[in-house]
Amino acid sequence: MMTAVAAVLGGIPAQGQSDAAKPDLEDLLFEYEVKKAEIDRPMTDLQRQYEGALGRLKDEMKSQGNLDAVLALEAEKKGFRAGQFVGEGDFDALKRLRDKYRDALSRAESGLEKSRAALVEASTAKLEALQARLTQEGRLDEAQAVVKALKRRQDRGWDAADASGAVLWELTGADSVTPEGDCRLAPDEGGGFRVESPEKVTWLKSNVSIKPPFRIEARVATDSTNVRFYWGKKTLAIFNWEMREDELRIHDPVTHRGFPVPGQGFLEHGEMHDIQIDVTPERVTIRADRRPRGEIEGDYAAVDSPVGIGPAFGSVLRIESLRVVRTE
Repeated sequence: MMTAVAAVLGGIPAQGQSDAAKPDLEDLLFEYEVKKAEIDRPMTDLQRQYEGALGRLKDEMKSQGNLDAVLALEAEKKGFRAGQFVGEGDFDALKRLRDKYRDALSRAESGLEKSRAALVEASTAKLEALQARLTQEGRLDEAQAVVKALKRRQDRGWDAADASGAVLWELTGADSVTPEGDCRLAPDEGGGFRVESPEKVTWLKSNVSIKPPFRIEARVATDSTNVRFYWGKKTLAIFNWEMREDELRIHDPVTHRGFPVPGQGFLEHGEMHDIQIDVTPERVTIRADRRPRGEIEGDYAAVDSPVGIGPAFGSVLRIESLRVVRTE
């Protein structure tokens, strides 16, 4: 099986080229996802706050030896992650907490609908303009792909067009991961999580195994080097590699053979970056901050593995969000 790596993909400005390169379809779709996540951030923060409040109430009930309340809170947390309130074994403190969350949720949702609608309108206009430009340039196959992508979004909704809507896994706390080595997860002062380790290479892996097709979506920052993602044989991708920070490292999920992508691996220290890794049965494609960074091809259909993230060689990560969603 031939494996290839694309060092420079469409949409990545070459060295010395203007950053105002014309966007392609993947650029515009990823731009939508990033802006949608920014709009929905109050909702995401609220969900995290509710889970945190459930955890604190569970600790309180546990200290009191109240088994029924502890079990009710565990069921509530599990159901909440699945998108529903269980309502089994309710007690007054839990009911009050849930009512507060529902009130806050209603207020937050009412303020976001106009922003979401405006984003869809603007993104639709950009796709229509892209289709027209590609047609004028005689790139008819690409223009038809844009038409197909836009129709899929108009028929099924923008957020369901490429993903089934199924969140396969999400980093929500210590109980959602298993550490490999002494990898330490803690709440971050600014929200989200802080990940660090005294060991050279460690990581946190999801508590479920995942087969392609799927997408890893992460918003993460490093204080220095090494933002490492894992799936398959071991390492999947490395940003800010300690040996050469500007070189993206992509590893084949089956053979673990490494492929360097010069000039595409650097993430600014201390700043949040949006990382997207799409894995299909035959390809791994990596983007950062809406820009394609590299891809490899191979046969990954049979790989069934946890997804992971971790620091290395003293780096400290701050993770605002990390999840895996099913794609078509």
